[in-house]
Amino acid sequence: WYERGNVLFAMQRSQEALQSYDRTLQIKPDFYSVWRDRGVLLAAMGYVQAALGSLDRATELKPDDYVLWYMRGNLLTKDIRDYQAALASYDRSLQIKPDFADAWTGKGKAMYELGQYSNALMAFERSLQFDPTLAVAWMLKGRTLTAMGQRQAAIAALQQALRLKPNDPEVLRMLAGMR
Repeated sequence: WYERGNVLFAMQRSQEALQSYDRTLQIKPDFYSVWRDRGVLLAAMGYVQAALGSLDRATELKPDDYVLWYMRGNLLTKDIRDYQAALASYDRSLQIKPDFADAWTGKGKAMYELGQYSNALMAFERSLQFDPTLAVAWMLKGRTLTAMGQRQAAIAALQQALRLKPNDPEVLRMLAGMR
């Protein structure tokens, strides 16, 4: 049932995939991977609170999965906009894997949304310390520096983002707005 759900999910047959995941959980309610994948599927379907519930169950079953905590943080940041809760998830991810660049980027984004620009900037710099090729971190660093009034440094960060991801429309828009 689980594999069937994964295939259906890949085929974008979401309702059938969800039914397969739920059938799997009837048979094996503590199947961590199903809870995780079910959460991803529910988020893609727009059922954000249900997705969070599935991810929460997955974290109960496997609390040391740093990617899962990162995924939870992203859901809280992007879809629920609960930035404090997102920070807690990113922090948990980073407790498990301190060099996880994506979690540092997520943490920085949540801090930015909370208006904590200095802390956000430190998080983006930490992210780039671990993965200097992360274009999104450069872009978010540029956005943060702009908010802090550091125009020249912001332009440099945004130009680096463009070197890594040429023609990124968001970065191009931000640079055009700085002229």
